[in-house]
Amino acid sequence: NDRLLRAVTSSDADEHARNLSGWSQEYDQFSPGAFIGQISELWLPYAQLYLESTSQHLHQSCASWSNSLWFGIPIPKGPNATICSKQIPDFAVAVKRGGSEFKLVTPANFQILGVSINENYFTNYLQEIEHIDCLTHLSSQEVIMVDPHAKLQVCEAFQRILFEHSTSSKYTLSASALESLQDRILMILVPLLMSASAADDQPSLRQTNRNRIVGKVREYLLEHLDDDITIPDICRHLQVSRRTLQYCT
Repeated sequence: NDRLLRAVTSSDADEHARNLSGWSQEYDQFSPGAFIGQISELWLPYAQLYLESTSQHLHQSCASWSNSLWFGIPIPKGPNATICSKQIPDFAVAVKRGGSEFKLVTPANFQILGVSINENYFTNYLQEIEHIDCLTHLSSQEVIMVDPHAKLQVCEAFQRILFEHSTSSKYTLSASALESLQDRILMILVPLLMSASAADDQPSLRQTNRNRIVGKVREYLLEHLDDDITIPDICRHLQVSRRTLQYCT
């Protein structure tokens, strides 16, 4: 069996373009010198997380896999990339629906974290865990402005996940472990997407309501002492949003 994480290095831009699994891509190098490209990607049942590094200035034609939604998170360090002629500032995330081609222009010595998620899975997560319905709004934009500090934290968290699985001796994970890892990735990503415009409707939760929720959480955890319970598990069971749980702590 293969590891969850796949890492590949290439010295040719055309070859590198074909190394991102599930994508249709063509790269043209627009700066002189030797090319070095690296990709580390984590494949899960409904999501793909990857880190891509390229040494030269590139013009890219890209399309993520069908029925997915792609979020591109450039790691801030130097000139900005552009998507469909729109600049992606240091405090922004790029967004594109899978199956449709888009143009990406990247500077030399560029790194980007990418998350592609099955749209149906993502929709269900937003409804069950976050209790929000913003997929149409997200998918209609190509560049989303986000909180700069939150973006740096997300970059660190995603790189940590990739590193964990590059050094892990485990070759397979159970279905529940894979689902938990997907939930972990979304729990990192979604607050970033909401950081620019999220309007919380929960800050006025009454203390009695908070106590009631805390009591139900305690009961649920006591009933599952031998299980590895996650925050999304609790949200699904109690039918409350992740933010509501945060306000109860």
